[in-house]
Amino acid sequence: MTAKSFGMGAACLLTLVLACSPAHANWIDTFDGGFDQPWIFGNSPTSSTFSAVSVGNVLRVEDPTPVFSGGSAFGFGYVNETFSNVRVSGSVNPNNLNNVNSDHTLLARANPSVLSAYALTLDYRNDATGNLQGTVVLSRIDPGAVTNDLVIESIGDSDSFYLEFDVFGSTLTGRVYDQPGGTLLKTVSASDSAFASGVSGVAASADFFDEPLLAEFDNVASSVISAAHFDVTIQPSADSNDIVWTVKWDSLNGIPADDFDSYPWDAMDPTTGDVVATDPWGNAVRDLYFDGIGAPFGPAYSSGANRGFGDGIGNVISDPFGWGVGPDYDSGVSNNDDLFIFNTLLDSAAPFPTSGEFVLTVPGANLSHYNLGTYTNNPFVTVTVTDTPYIAPVPEPSTFALLGLGSFLLIGYGWRNKRCMNQRDRQSRTFNSPRSDRP
Repeated sequence: MTAKSFGMGAACLLTLVLACSPAHANWIDTFDGGFDQPWIFGNSPTSSTFSAVSVGNVLRVEDPTPVFSGGSAFGFGYVNETFSNVRVSGSVNPNNLNNVNSDHTLLARANPSVLSAYALTLDYRNDATGNLQGTVVLSRIDPGAVTNDLVIESIGDSDSFYLEFDVFGSTLTGRVYDQPGGTLLKTVSASDSAFASGVSGVAASADFFDEPLLAEFDNVASSVISAAHFDVTIQPSADSNDIVWTVKWDSLNGIPADDFDSYPWDAMDPTTGDVVATDPWGNAVRDLYFDGIGAPFGPAYSSGANRGFGDGIGNVISDPFGWGVGPDYDSGVSNNDDLFIFNTLLDSAAPFPTSGEFVLTVPGANLSHYNLGTYTNNPFVTVTVTDTPYIAPVPEPSTFALLGLGSFLLIGYGWRNKRCMNQRDRQSRTFNSPRSDRP
């Protein structure tokens, strides 16, 4: 979304003063046969040929008249529900139009009355050969329609995509997928604290004033998101010979972008804390860093320097494969209040999984290197060290297996019931039939 487009929309947007309600309600619009939500649309400059309509089960923002001929350069729409921590999502260019030269934008924490918003934009342009090219732009639109691009990433040849735009606290994260629930193609993130709340919506702007405005959206939604949370439990194995780490997380919402990084990791001896293998997983292992968690680790684990337990080294077992943990990292300072979670299969360019779970069995360790207790100093992670032995969960029969067993039992019951009925029927016929020896 370009600064020129927002600037030309100022006259229109300033007339729209939001009556922001204190409550918020999640919403979605599929545009199937019309509008599901009470959208508020606007455009600039004013043009009699501009339209924002539901057509073919998508939202089309369009002005067939180029700007130089009196058409609109900018169009927008929003639903008047106020959000703070929010995910805005939707498909852009869902019909794979190849004549699109307009920015497709999702808006979060927008305030049209003062021209401010966070924006995740897919900038469509045709290259010299006519192929449609896309660029992802994460930006802050300041009051007065001044655009500050925070991140710009190219995604090459492009057509239809699904966008997710998370704004949690001061963390902005944009994700580009090939389709809803499909392959993640690009992640962009930044930190910014200019806007605390606002409405959600969409916007489109023409890149060139000698071309018409055209953008399409589908399945646009806005919903409240909660903070990410990691639960880490450290306990002895059932035979007390090993230490078992259980790590679960539900999202990455709100975790600062600079807490994700890549380092070479050394494998650590679980009894002494010494290095037993240097960079056994390569030179760039993807990790997530939690600072100030408390003091669950003893002196043996305070050597720092990116040491940890990871799969395949020193008989450490990760389920699923690829995970590891780094207890503490303070460059030799023994305050034992940090935690790293890393994946040996992800390189520096790969995104950290947005949710997951793994169990790490560290052989030959014991609780003397840990401090019993529950540690909640860091808002994103709870570390529990307990002497209660770990018991592996027993897999439950699948639904299909239960259905199959039920069907088998029903068939068996039906066969048995039919057999019994046939026996009773034969007995009945025998008893009631006339006998030649009766008087």
